[in-house]
Amino acid sequence: MKNLRTKKSWPLNLRSGRARVVALLATSATVLGLAAPAAHAGVANAGLPRAGSNPIANITWGDSHNDDLWNAYVATSGANHALLGRLVNTPRAVWLGYWTPTNQVRAQTAQTVAASQNGNKNALTEFATFLLNPWEKLAAHGSWNVGADEAWYRDMAAGIGSSRAMVIVQADLPYAHTTSSTAPEQIDTYAAQVLSDQPHTTVYIDGGTEGWYDAEQDASLLVRNGIRYARGFALNDTDYDTTAIDDVFGAKVIADLAKMGVKGKHFIVDTDENGQSYGPGELRPGTRINLAPICHGKYQTVCQRTGIPPTTNVTSSRWDLGKAATKDAKQYCDAYVWSGRPWDIDAGPFVLQYALWLAANGEY
Repeated sequence: MKNLRTKKSWPLNLRSGRARVVALLATSATVLGLAAPAAHAGVANAGLPRAGSNPIANITWGDSHNDDLWNAYVATSGANHALLGRLVNTPRAVWLGYWTPTNQVRAQTAQTVAASQNGNKNALTEFATFLLNPWEKLAAHGSWNVGADEAWYRDMAAGIGSSRAMVIVQADLPYAHTTSSTAPEQIDTYAAQVLSDQPHTTVYIDGGTEGWYDAEQDASLLVRNGIRYARGFALNDTDYDTTAIDDVFGAKVIADLAKMGVKGKHFIVDTDENGQSYGPGELRPGTRINLAPICHGKYQTVCQRTGIPPTTNVTSSRWDLGKAATKDAKQYCDAYVWSGRPWDIDAGPFVLQYALWLAANGEY
């Protein structure tokens, strides 16, 4: 999960055969796009006052009371409790995945919804899924039980029911390039469809970030994994690129999706760990990208810091995005969200000291 940040290294092999790969992906994407039925995407804010075309705007976003960060918060007191409150009281995604058995996922999902709502039945609950297992470096030789994973997603959808939710499907999806199996595509496409069929659930499929794929390859990947059923895609869920970079990249992906016959899509950007952006080449040799030190002051360069707080006000001058990114964000970006869990080291365990450092040294 969080050991996925090899971003700038593995695409080099992919791009060595770029012409052949792009031609193949574009062909399959076009076929899938033409053959696909219309999406049945739910709209989280439907029926609420001021509800509009952005399905996660003009709606209360719940705060998670069902994750390790919350548990640490309630277990601390004094200064540590106050510091963690800066993070805990920020809406963020709860991750669900293969570690939750199918016979438990419906109850776990419903419990997460109830905790996030905290008595407000109209509050939005945010999820990110990581069901494909094995994945990442093991995906090349993996095999997956499509029927079992589809059942898992059916139960997750049932756990959400008519509640208001946003789901990011399959964090680290771009590792799909390492396998020739179509099973992950079947699973993710089914996930996008069955979750979007819920009346108030809005779905985004993870699209990595700028530098994993180019925009055309990313669009092809998203088409093969069910983007036609989703509101759009999510960027930067497990990386550290600047928000401005992802706004511009997202617009390019949308343009390529349109060329493939999949129009009208939007995106969201994770900002909980890119307050101080950096790339793999800036780290000391042998350091994995998600294990950079936590920022302890305003003048460090290669370190982790929380970024833009969750918001649908994506073009605020406060974010200092620049002219091009602001234009693209205004047209295509639904929100900046917190979905990356930077207080975990390498996907877990939760580390209290990391959380305290992050809470004390956010960019905003």
